[in-house]
Amino acid sequence: MHFFLFSVRILYNVYVFNENYIPKDGPDDPVIMLNPNKSSFSIGEDISLHCKANSNPLPIITWMFQSLDHSKGRKKLTSIKGADSTLALKSIQMEVSGNYTCFVKNPIGESFNDVLINVRERVKSNQTRIFLCDGCWAFENCKRKTDKAICVTNIWMLIAIVFIILSVVFVIAIVFLMKHRNSTQEKQSAITISLYSQR
Repeated sequence: MHFFLFSVRILYNVYVFNENYIPKDGPDDPVIMLNPNKSSFSIGEDISLHCKANSNPLPIITWMFQSLDHSKGRKKLTSIKGADSTLALKSIQMEVSGNYTCFVKNPIGESFNDVLINVRERVKSNQTRIFLCDGCWAFENCKRKTDKAICVTNIWMLIAIVFIILSVVFVIAIVFLMKHRNSTQEKQSAITISLYSQR
């Protein structure tokens, strides 16, 4: 009689789950928020640019500036390690107009986003414009050119004024002709009556 002996090996895979484990990944595309949120700004305003991006490990956020005058090249403004960064621009001038880029980088990857800041001269009040254009005639418009206000002829206003003057003259002429006609008719009637009375 033969006996066969079988051995059975059982393998166990043990998986340990850590609830606090966060997978490592590169940064998302950063989100830039402007405050105040608008497309153009006036000289003297304050602006803040807030950049935020999610990643693990925490990224290094770097702000770069490219002037509208591209011959000046790109300039590094600030760099910080963290999930977000705020760039504050106080009492802005024309020179801060340009492209602001938020670069986000960690050991796994990098990403960036940018925003355009456009700074314009502050427009003077209506009162100043009226004061500067006191010398304009009724058919002229006040136009602001650099720091001066000039009077520009409004051709349509001029045509309207001429049309009104001609209309008034036409009405006066009609009234005059009607009165002249009435007086002529009265004279003819008087002559006719006198002729009949003489007969």
